[in-house]
Amino acid sequence: MKMETLMVKDRLEEMTAGNKNQEFFALRQITQELILYHLSQTDFFEKAAFMGGTCLRLFHNLDRFSEDMDFSLLQPDPAFTWNRYLSSLCDVLSQFGYQAVLKDKPILDKTVKKVFVKDNTIGKLLQLSYTRNTDKSQTVNIKLEIDTNSPQGAIVQSTPLLFPTSGNISTLELGSLFAGKIHALLCREYTKGRDWYDFLWYTARIDVKLNYELLQHSLDQMGPWQGTKPSIDRLWILRELENRIDTIDWQEAKRDIIRFALSSFQVESIKKWENATFKSRLSRIPERQFH
Repeated sequence: MKMETLMVKDRLEEMTAGNKNQEFFALRQITQELILYHLSQTDFFEKAAFMGGTCLRLFHNLDRFSEDMDFSLLQPDPAFTWNRYLSSLCDVLSQFGYQAVLKDKPILDKTVKKVFVKDNTIGKLLQLSYTRNTDKSQTVNIKLEIDTNSPQGAIVQSTPLLFPTSGNISTLELGSLFAGKIHALLCREYTKGRDWYDFLWYTARIDVKLNYELLQHSLDQMGPWQGTKPSIDRLWILRELENRIDTIDWQEAKRDIIRFALSSFQVESIKKWENATFKSRLSRIPERQFH
């Protein structure tokens, strides 16, 4: 067995607790790390930053599994194409024991529920088959999305990548990630329990700031407030989030998040979700920081 294949095998065994669902998401996470590694070997992270729930999971210890990979261009570029960066990805992944196929966004759009994606977002669907041994093969689909016309105001930082080898990638800092999450909470057209789980995660941390500038530009760019140049402050956010909480079907939200939970303890906590669970956290929304 090649060294690269052994690295994946050893990491999978290290991460897996025996539960089939957890094993599947552990394999997905390892695959995501390999994709980031490949992109880090190009100039991709000079032009783009990693963001979203998977970024939280990999680099901020978000205690749930995630599935998609979201990126944001640092400067608008409608001519951006994934092909330059992903043309050799399948070859790289094959070194680690995968069989991989890339498909374009038209296929991607048919495989997922109506998504919170802008028209100028470019997507790829990565379909992989990974064989742990001669009689057991697992299939993983990973959606990659990049916003080619990102809202202004995001703060980018250099973040270390540790697997399969050390390196650095560009990610949005935590306050900018939080702004993106609140934008999704207020503007997503369907209920996504993972959004609300992440909201609880953010508001449990006293050190998390909120990038108001990015949130304001995001609201102006996409959603019900598009083109209105909304003037937002903490009270505005509290009011709109409270209104949104009152509209959520919590049973649907629970169904979405349960499969991403890491433990039975999390599952039991999620089962108790109700309006009050989230309204009690609104007071944890931080004030705007001025410099």
